[in-house]
Amino acid sequence: MMVVIDYKKAMQILVRSILINNMKRKKAQKTKKISKNEIYNLMAKKLQNGTLNDDEYSIVEQYYSLQAPSKIYRYRPEDSREIKALVENKIWFSALTELNDPFEFNTRTDIESILASENDIQGKMQAMSFSKKRFLLKEIAEEINKDSSFQEILFDFTIACFSEKKDSLLMWGHYSSGHRGICVEYDTMDLNSFSGKTVIPVSYSNVLPAITSTDETALQRLALKLMATKFSDWEYECEWRCIQDKGACGETWTPKGALLDSSPPTAIYLGCKSEGEFVDSLIHICKNALQIPLYKMTKSKEEYKLLPERIV
Repeated sequence: MMVVIDYKKAMQILVRSILINNMKRKKAQKTKKISKNEIYNLMAKKLQNGTLNDDEYSIVEQYYSLQAPSKIYRYRPEDSREIKALVENKIWFSALTELNDPFEFNTRTDIESILASENDIQGKMQAMSFSKKRFLLKEIAEEINKDSSFQEILFDFTIACFSEKKDSLLMWGHYSSGHRGICVEYDTMDLNSFSGKTVIPVSYSNVLPAITSTDETALQRLALKLMATKFSDWEYECEWRCIQDKGACGETWTPKGALLDSSPPTAIYLGCKSEGEFVDSLIHICKNALQIPLYKMTKSKEEYKLLPERIV
C-alpha cells in the first residue's frame, strides 16, 4: 500500500511544534513574576516620556507575552453607532468624569510619608506643641488634596474599559443592553502598541491609593495608579484599561470623551437575546468589512453559563 505524504502539512505541524516548544522554554526560563506596580511605573514613564529603554521594553514585553491575557473584551450596547465604530476600527474613550463609580480617582493623604521627604517641615515641627502639629498636618493634607496641578495631570487622559472575560452574566446584563448587545474581542498586544495607547490591568483594593509625595513625577505615577485601581467589589469584572493622552484626541475630543482609531477587533460575540436587523448587520460586517469570526452566546441547559456558538 502506497503512503502519500503531505509535505506541506507535515512542515506546518513541525513549525507549530517548534513554536510551542520555544514558548514553553521561555516560560520555564522566566525568573520572576512581574508585579502590576512595576508595570504601572514603566507605563507611567512611557506616558510621560513616550519611550522606554531596551531593558524596560524587555520587561514590558515579558509581562504582556507571558502574564497578560492574549485577548481582552469590550462589552457594548445594541446601538447603530457601535456598528459604525466597528466598521471604522474605532473605540469610544470616556472622559474620566463620565465613569460610573463615584470613588474613581479618590485619594487619601499619607502625611507621614510626605513628611519623611520634607526635611524643612520636619525641622519646624520639632519646636511645635502637639496641637500646632495637628493643625499643620491638617493644613498640609487639605492643600495637597485640592492641588489643581494634580487634578490637571489626572484629567489629561481618557479611558476605554475592557475585561478578561467574554462570558460574564453580570457584564452582559449591565453593559450590553441586557444581553442584546455585543462583546468585542481585541488582541491585547496589538491594542497596547497601537498609536501610543497603553493597556494596563486594574488592581482591586479596599483602601484608597495614597499621596505619599508632592514630587511631580510621583504624582504622575499616582495618577496612572488611580486610573487602574478600583474597590474590591468590582473585582468580578477582571478589568483592563486602555489609556490615551487627551491631547492626542485633537479635534475629536468632547467633554464626554472621544472616538479614536484602534487596532481591529479579532472576533465579535452577540448577546443571547440579540435578534433582527442588529444580528443581520453584524453578520454582514463580519463576513465582508472585517472578515472576522462572529459568535452568538447561548444559554447552557445545565449551568448558569453562556456558551459561544459560531455563526460566521
